[in-house]
Amino acid sequence: MATGRLFVVALVAVMFASSPARAVDVALNAGAVEVVAIPQTQHLGFYPYAGISLTEAFTHVALVPSLVIEFAPENGHWGFVGALVVDFPVTKRIGLDIDAVILHDQPGFDFAKAELLVGGGVGFSIYLGRWTVSPYVNVLYDLVVAGQVVVPGLNVAFTL
Repeated sequence: MATGRLFVVALVAVMFASSPARAVDVALNAGAVEVVAIPQTQHLGFYPYAGISLTEAFTHVALVPSLVIEFAPENGHWGFVGALVVDFPVTKRIGLDIDAVILHDQPGFDFAKAELLVGGGVGFSIYLGRWTVSPYVNVLYDLVVAGQVVVPGLNVAFTL
């Protein structure tokens, strides 16, 4: 499990490292996801979340690393989620997204029962000035307990 924690620390360090020669947009994020075990389609939790993201825009693509904390009030699980979204602009207001995700989930403060999930998915972003609304769906694989989940979600970001 120490390797998993080291990987998460390294991912966060890389996500928030930026070149001083470029402008990077910072945004506050809020959203929610529904976590469903597959293939049995069992509801595992509804997780509201909040966090921060950075956007590095290039000519034909934008890279958006983020870090959020999520919590499922119904079952007391919580965790950190690191993601990297690659956004391809289609119009001035719409972008297609591909994302990679790593997340930690645990019941309460029982670190011994923490799980680590990795995966990715697709979505799209609608740009409304300083606001961005992004529906998405991810498939994540549990590295601790054999299994996988499908995670539809909705993110709202406000660029500072």
